Amino acid sequence: LGARLQGKSSGAENCPGVGDCLLLDLSKGFFAVADAADRNPTASRDFMKMFSKMLLGIDALCANYVYEDEEVVALQEQIKGKAELLLQSLSFGDGCTFTGILILKTGKGLLGLLLHTGDSFLLACDLQSGNTRQLTKDNFWMVGRSQHFFQIEELHINTDTRLLLATDGFGNIPVPEKMSREEYVLKLFDSLSVDEIPDSFFDRVDNLDTAWDDTALIAIDPSAMARFPGCCIVGGTSSAEEKAFCEKINQGIYKDQYLPCAMTADDQIDNILLL
Repeated sequence: LGARLQGKSSGAENCPGVGDCLLLDLSKGFFAVADAADRNPTASRDFMKMFSKMLLGIDALCANYVYEDEEVVALQEQIKGKAELLLQSLSFGDGCTFTGILILKTGKGLLGLLLHTGDSFLLACDLQSGNTRQLTKDNFWMVGRSQHFFQIEELHINTDTRLLLATDGFGNIPVPEKMSREEYVLKLFDSLSVDEIPDSFFDRVDNLDTAWDDTALIAIDPSAMARFPGCCIVGGTSSAEEKAFCEKINQGIYKDQYLPCAMTADDQIDNILLL
């Protein structure tokens, strides 16, 4: 797994809010990106927290469990029903896009459940066939303004499948000349370890002279996934939150570095949301 969120370039000196948000739930095997409007950038985070809480309430859902056919059907119906009810419970107002994938282990292999609305997207790469395709359809339905997801679909996953979840800011990332977006994504998955993929994309953005939008990326190798306790939500922040974060960086409280994760299953933090 590799994930990264980068805020917009314009107005960075004022620490604008970051409307893009990503959700990583390794205990349930669910991953999602969302994109909220600038007028209320925290809408994406608010929905991610509600969705994560909904998943937490489904005891039968576990990333390590191998499901029988009848269990898969029952579980998918439960998740679909609860997810749609969650949408219908929201009052009409500022919303966000949402693209998420649940990865289930079954006796016949891996299975994915896609939930999508808006113009964030999911790409699937098959390293064996060399085929890359977008599984989501762009639309104008938004969480907070629609009572249904635009897509709820089942996805069969093999050992050569790699997945890329991204918000629409991904369109600002330049691809090499004479290469399509799909060709470039396939090339990176074929040549880099999955955790290096997001950084590789943003290295190209860092060299741009033009402005770019918030962008959230999650790269996944489904066959290599392992259960890990807890859930992480990043982004969906207000201008005030970003300003406070920048100040702590300047004070040396937060450092820009990779650190090993100290949590273990013994910490029993399955019910703690790490924000």
